[in-house]
Amino acid sequence: MAQARAGYQEALRLAQELGDKAAIQQETHELAVLDARAGEVTRARAGYLEALRLAQELGDPAAQAIELMNLGINDRKAGGLTQAGSELRGALVLARQVGQPLLIARTLNSLGFLARGMLRELGCEP
Repeated sequence: MAQARAGYQEALRLAQELGDKAAIQQETHELAVLDARAGEVTRARAGYLEALRLAQELGDPAAQAIELMNLGINDRKAGGLTQAGSELRGALVLARQVGQPLLIARTLNSLGFLARGMLRELGCEP
C-alpha cells in the first residue's frame, strides 16, 4: 500500500503543478480510498470531503455522487449512521440525476447496509 500511496501522492503533486483540477480531484479521491482501506476513517473522511469540494468546484455531479457515497460508507463504518444516511441519500439523488445505473445500484446497496446497521443498533437482527 505504501507504493500505491507514493504513486498517488506523486500524481497529485504533478497535477497540482499543472493546475489540472480534475486530476487533483481524482488523486485526492484515490488517496482517501487508500486511507479507508487502511482503516484510517478520520483521514479518509477528510480526503473524501476534499475530493467532494473539488468535484463541486468542477461542477461534476457524478464525481460528487461518488464522493458522497464514499463518505456515507466511511461514516457508516465509523458508526455515524445518521450522517451516513444523509450522505448516501444525497449521493442517490445525484446518481439519479446523472443517470448512472451502476452508481445508483451501488448507492442503494450501501443504503441497505446502513439500514441493516441501524436495525442492529436497535436490537432488531435482520
